[in-house]
Amino acid sequence: MKFYKADSAGNMTPFEGDGQIRYDETLTANKTLTVNDSGKVFLIGTDGLTITLPSTVTGLEYTFINIGADGAVGITVEPAAADKLMGSFNQNGSMVTMSGTDDKGIVNTKATANNGDALTILGDGDDGWYVKDCNGIWTEESQTVVSASFVDGVITSDITQTADSYGWAQKSVWRTGADMTSGGTYGTWGLARVGHSTQNALGSKGQLYFRDMAADETINIGAAIEASLDLSDTWGLTVASHLSGLSVSVTGTGAVTGSGDYNKFNGAYVYWYTITNFGIETNGFLVETRPSSNLDYGFNVYNSGTMTAGLWIHNNVGQGGTMVSDVLLSSGAKVFTGSAANSNAVYAEIGTDGATGSIYLSTAGLLFVQVAHAGANADWETVTTS
Repeated sequence: MKFYKADSAGNMTPFEGDGQIRYDETLTANKTLTVNDSGKVFLIGTDGLTITLPSTVTGLEYTFINIGADGAVGITVEPAAADKLMGSFNQNGSMVTMSGTDDKGIVNTKATANNGDALTILGDGDDGWYVKDCNGIWTEESQTVVSASFVDGVITSDITQTADSYGWAQKSVWRTGADMTSGGTYGTWGLARVGHSTQNALGSKGQLYFRDMAADETINIGAAIEASLDLSDTWGLTVASHLSGLSVSVTGTGAVTGSGDYNKFNGAYVYWYTITNFGIETNGFLVETRPSSNLDYGFNVYNSGTMTAGLWIHNNVGQGGTMVSDVLLSSGAKVFTGSAANSNAVYAEIGTDGATGSIYLSTAGLLFVQVAHAGANADWETVTTS
C-alpha cells in the first residue's frame, strides 16, 4: 500500500507503509481540511457539519463516515471554488454520475442518511476530486438523489433537483459497434405478460405529474412520453421498412370483445378528461411543420384490409361533450355536422362562427356551404343537384 505525506510546501511525497496505518478523527464542529489530514478517516456524529476540502492535490485522500443514528445526521463535503467532484458510483443498486461542476459539494442528506454511510474521495491535482468509494446515499448539490433502491428486482429512484441542469431517474445508452444485418436494440423494453384476468396492463407508462405546486409555475415543454428522431448525421440513411417517431403495432388473431357502455380497441388513444377551458389552444392530435421543412401528408390512411372509417371524429354530446366544428381548416373554414334541414336552421345553430367556404353536413341528407360571412341566414346556401 502506498501512502503520502506532505512537506512544508504542501507537496505530497509517496512512502511505503505496511497497510496497517489509519488515522481516525471524530468531528463535532465544521472543519477545513489541510494536506496533512490526507489519509484520515473522519467520524461524524453531529448533524449539519460542513467539511471544506483544500485545493486539490494529487494523491490527497479523505474518508468520511456517518456514525449518527439513522435519519439523524446530515453531512456536507465542500470542495474549493475552482474544484469539482467527479466520477460515477453505485448507490443502492442505481448508478449515480457526478455532474463535474466547480464548487458543487456532496451531501449525505439527513432524511436518508444511515449509520455507517461512508464516502472516500481522491484528489487528482488538476480538476478536483474523484469519488473513490461510496456507501449509502450521497447526493451532489446539482443532482439531488433522495433515494435509490433495488428491491425484488425493481429499481426505484426518487430525485429532487434544485439547480439548472438536466437529470434522469434512469438512462440507457446503446451504440452500434459494427454493422449488424440481423441485430439491433429495443432501447428500453417494457413487457407486461398477461395470462389471467387483470384490471390494467401497460407495457410502459410515462406520467407528467402536476400536483405538487404551491403556486403558479412555468414550464417550457412537458410530455409524459417523448419520442424523438434525430436525423442530424451527414450520411444518408436507407429505410428498408419504415422509420417512425412513434410506431404502434397491433398483431395476433385472438378474439377481443367489449363489455360496458364505452369500449374501444385502438391503435392509438387520446383520453381528454380535463374540464378546464384553458387559455391556450388544445389539440387531441397536432402535426406542425417547421419553416422550409417538407412533409407529404399531415394525415395518411393506407387501407389494404377492411376499414369502416379512416378518420372518425366523435363529439360525445350524450355525455356532455361540446364541439363547435368537427374539422378546422387552415383557411379558417370549418366542417360542421348536425341535423338542420334548411339554411335558416343552419345559421341559427352556427351563428357567426366559421368562414366563407365552410360546409355543413346534415343528417337530413343535405349539404350546405357558407358563401358569405355577413351574419345573416343568407350566409348559408343549400347544395342541390341538377
